[in-house]
Amino acid sequence: GKRLLPRRLCGFPRLPLRAEGGDTMSAPPSAARVPLEERPVVSGPIFLPKDVVDASVGGTGLLKKVQGLTFSSAFDSGNLKDVQAGDDDDCFDLWVARDCEGTPQGTRNSSWFHFSVHGGSPGHTVTLTIVNLNRQPALYKCGYKPVSRSLPSRPEWSRLSAELDFGDSDHGYYLSWDVTFANPEEEIFFAFCYPQSYTECQNMLVDVERVHAAEPPVPGLAWKLPSGRQDSDIFYHRELLARSLDGRRLDLVTLSDWSGLSPEGESEPHIEDYDFCFPERADRARAPLFPEKPVVFISARVHPGETPAAFVFRGVLEFLLRVDDPRAVALRKHFVFKLIPILNPDGVARGHYRMDQWGRNLNRYYTAPTAEEQPTILAAKQAILLSARLGKGLTLYVDLHAHATKRGCFIYGNAMDSLTDQVECQLYAQLVAVNSAHFEYDGCVFSKKHMQRVDAVDGLSAEGSGRVATHQGTGLLRSYTLECNYNTGKALNHVAAAQGDRSGMVSPERHITSPPKYTPQEWEEVGRGLLTSLLDTEGLNPWSRLGNSKFRTLERARQAVCSEIRQKPQFSKQSLDRRARERRSDGPQVKRPTGAEDRKRPSARQNQGSSWARAPGRDPRRAGSRAVPPQVVPQQENQRPAQPQQRAVQHAGAAQIVPHRPESSGSSKEGKDDLPSGKSRGRGVQARQRPKRADVSTRWDRAGEEEVLRVPNRCMITFRQAAPPPGTKLAKRHGPALKSELGSRIPKLRPEYLPRPPSGPTPTGSSGGGGSARRDMNSSVHPPIMGRSSAAEALSSARSEAELLVAPIHGFRLTRPSALSSR
Repeated sequence: GKRLLPRRLCGFPRLPLRAEGGDTMSAPPSAARVPLEERPVVSGPIFLPKDVVDASVGGTGLLKKVQGLTFSSAFDSGNLKDVQAGDDDDCFDLWVARDCEGTPQGTRNSSWFHFSVHGGSPGHTVTLTIVNLNRQPALYKCGYKPVSRSLPSRPEWSRLSAELDFGDSDHGYYLSWDVTFANPEEEIFFAFCYPQSYTECQNMLVDVERVHAAEPPVPGLAWKLPSGRQDSDIFYHRELLARSLDGRRLDLVTLSDWSGLSPEGESEPHIEDYDFCFPERADRARAPLFPEKPVVFISARVHPGETPAAFVFRGVLEFLLRVDDPRAVALRKHFVFKLIPILNPDGVARGHYRMDQWGRNLNRYYTAPTAEEQPTILAAKQAILLSARLGKGLTLYVDLHAHATKRGCFIYGNAMDSLTDQVECQLYAQLVAVNSAHFEYDGCVFSKKHMQRVDAVDGLSAEGSGRVATHQGTGLLRSYTLECNYNTGKALNHVAAAQGDRSGMVSPERHITSPPKYTPQEWEEVGRGLLTSLLDTEGLNPWSRLGNSKFRTLERARQAVCSEIRQKPQFSKQSLDRRARERRSDGPQVKRPTGAEDRKRPSARQNQGSSWARAPGRDPRRAGSRAVPPQVVPQQENQRPAQPQQRAVQHAGAAQIVPHRPESSGSSKEGKDDLPSGKSRGRGVQARQRPKRADVSTRWDRAGEEEVLRVPNRCMITFRQAAPPPGTKLAKRHGPALKSELGSRIPKLRPEYLPRPPSGPTPTGSSGGGGSARRDMNSSVHPPIMGRSSAAEALSSARSEAELLVAPIHGFRLTRPSALSSR
């Protein structure tokens, strides 16, 4: 018979399925169109066999004739439970099967339908009404329509042209439309959304494998570049990761190029203690190791009816297999892609909308899956953890979904404690909006509330989803759920022309003012945007649109995201830690799991004794300490900068460390965020640690004083001078006066604060009373806390020893604790 599948999927010619031994096998029952006259017609549903492994159906399907019309859902991903004649002529009432209906695990999910009608005479019009759908008024009120196709004349799926009637019914939510038959031989198919069955997905993978697959070595032998191949050639390896409960394939595709293979030709290890993973290990070698390439992990269809995810996945696969696109070449050169096209193959084949065959939402079991109940999720989780441990680890994880309520294509991300981490997490989403016209950054959600939400039906937490579990289990910053609406979006991005593309093949082809109704082409475009945005994030895109976008540069995009995030109360007093970002630039975007960073971070009291909190050789609390020449203390690579929240030493004469922002308006915007993590301008210590009028910048006592001058991202200069007499106040000496003495090597210098002699007759006496007499600032009676000469000497030493270009210096004030307490 004629095939139901289109001749080309994902740009590759349709090829026959091949059995394990290599012989061509017949297509599964769903892939062949059996003439309806040869099908058995009964008054009730046909119960199809459950022992069919790679065929289409593992549950039930309908084949029923009513008033001369034959209705069928007996094929892969089909769903129609019953048909009855309506009260009026040529009207038919249809019921769809809920997920796991007829079993103790039955659910209320009844959104997905997929069936065919045959037998109408030419020009005959009938009305079909599905009476028991889930209530989704927001979807249909926005103009959403199901899809249809007609075989053999119109094999491509398209939206219904007929008008819809919808609303509440006695059985749930109804959806009604008219159908006119044009040919008695036509079989018309209807579906909730553009379908992709399990069999279609298998055919697509087989097609690609026939064209691009690398011949794996015999298990135990090393991988090596085959003769006649180039390093830049596509490496494609398809593995059986596990079998589902019904015995269907859970495929894992490894895609890269041939560069970066392990010198020894090593293969990835098998997953210990999980023998059901990679069951073909005796006959087929694992994928090779690429130790210098980070891994991108993309999965789809954990919810069977969310078919837009299948087309996003298809867009990803098609883009990665492009031979003449330098962006695809760069992706294969710098990354290894691990792809799982269907996480819930049994639910897809059975025609479910959200659940597996046991009524479980598999996207809530990543924290503790079992081989007996969720084998596909357990296998996927172990593959993710293995990728995070090997080589350079994970750099991106995206789980593909669809959304019926919220319009547009958007991302659910994770909430971080650090501003720097949150910026890096959201920056990727912002770049996807630069590269995709249909991705809406404003619709993205990055909140702890969304990470911890609990489903009302089953009481399961979203912490068991792939996105949250991957972040918490590996510390990955870029861990996302991509959601694509079935219907349309709210807005449309302006996609700028790509730089470096002289052919114009990637420049915008059209300008649309309003969002279109989504088709597979729009979802595939979002998939391509996921990949090109990864290149932009790492600065590897040869045809980048970023330079022609409103941001112009990656750093400006980062600053825009940072400014947005700092509007939130929890981030308002934080600033970017550029040192942490620079450390991550040489490796994948991975951080320690939540909580681990705080456990490994030294406490405030530990900080007080560390090499970067004070120079060695002197305790400033010891009375009688002499002044020590300034010393340059280089910052170690793995050390964190001193935190301004350090707890003050509780003793007489001690003061707190509080950075002070000068009131001068001469600060440059470029230096706005050039501060170590946790230190921002204008921010004091936490409220519980800060006196009411504390603006102290140093730690000192009556007999000694220590001052730390930070050169951002490079080193710290520690000044030690004798403490001033009691009652000493500080006067402000602005940048130009100091700059003339420090030399032209200091491009910008912010106000410094020099000692002002106390008013009163005796400078060495008590903190002197009133009087406005002011002595010369250069008087030798009182040695400066941070004199201009010592500052010049220290900065010159820092430049000569550390080869530094000194960044803008922040001003400080010093106020005696006794004065604070007296106020």
